[in-house]
Amino acid sequence: MAACDKFIFSELLRPKDETTGAPARKATKELKQDTKLTNLLRSAVEAASDDSDWAPLSAVGSTMAKQAPEFDARNYGYAKLSGLIKAIGLFEIEERAVGQGPHKLLFVKNKEKN
Repeated sequence: MAACDKFIFSELLRPKDETTGAPARKATKELKQDTKLTNLLRSAVEAASDDSDWAPLSAVGSTMAKQAPEFDARNYGYAKLSGLIKAIGLFEIEERAVGQGPHKLLFVKNKEKN
């Protein structure tokens, strides 16, 4: 029997409107003051990073799911982890092309490491 490693609050699955009480998008200052969030993000980026300190955002998300299964960017008002990462302002973000196609991957790096 497999154990559950991802939890989603059912409130986040409802249609978004004024009556659902969906979490309001938090501002950069508020996000930076949330030490639990900043520590979780920084440690996930560190754990998923390569020798150049860059980490694919997908690997960061997977690491976060293992470290804190209750984490969901929607709890902070962001539909995706990428939006939260951009809003918090603690990371460098780089888009890299995948092969010759139109697809791109996001990579992140802790700004403090520079």
